[in-house]
Amino acid sequence: MGEPAGIGPELIGRIWAARHIHKLPPLVYIGAIDALKQACPDIEIHEVDVVDDHALDTDALPAINIPLAAPNIPGTLNPDNGGAVISAIDKAVSLALSGDASAVVTAPIHKAALYQAGFTAPGHTEYLARLCGMPETASVMMLAAEDLRVVPVTVHIGLKEVAQTLTADQIIHVGMTTHRDLQSRFGIEKPRIAAAALNPHAGEDGAMGMEEATHITPAIWALKDHGIHVDGPLPADTLFHAEARKNYDTVICMYHDQALI
Repeated sequence: MGEPAGIGPELIGRIWAARHIHKLPPLVYIGAIDALKQACPDIEIHEVDVVDDHALDTDALPAINIPLAAPNIPGTLNPDNGGAVISAIDKAVSLALSGDASAVVTAPIHKAALYQAGFTAPGHTEYLARLCGMPETASVMMLAAEDLRVVPVTVHIGLKEVAQTLTADQIIHVGMTTHRDLQSRFGIEKPRIAAAALNPHAGEDGAMGMEEATHITPAIWALKDHGIHVDGPLPADTLFHAEARKNYDTVICMYHDQALI
């Protein structure tokens, strides 16, 4: 469902309407049915309690209802409904872990509203790790488009904390996870990974920062020792243009906005 007062319910309705055009697999909506009907009055919904062949054998959108605690006003956040957003994520992940669902797609959430509702994870990625029984620091987030994949090493922390938090071990963990998943999930036999520098101009041999020498370069050599193709540290200002993208399959970035912007 995502944030019920946001664009999530409308997005889900549009995706459902276009499912045949895009040849999508069976979908199940998990969230407040009232919010979905509010955004998409004409949508046909089939409320279900479980996900099985019978639930999916319908022309209507199967939906597991997670009621809201307060009336939903599109465009107006209400922290009272944060519990339903969290419950919808919990339910979706439990279905994936049990094998009843193949994947989880979360509509946009509003973390500030969730924090007011008692959400304690730094972000969605770390919360998914918790639900999977993993340490938050073990989670790895990839954002992928047709012509670009990026993976941030540090994620939901303030920019001023990045240099103090970044370690070679983190970079190695992210690099090994990325390499493995490029092979197993994207079918890339010999992945090419580019590692972005943290500082401008890759630190200019220490003139603009030592993190390249103390953390990033040692991590790159360790990954190479594992047989992983990694280039870097490369200055971020020349790393993302179209010509540069021909040289790698994924970029490992050192912080959130370096990857996402």
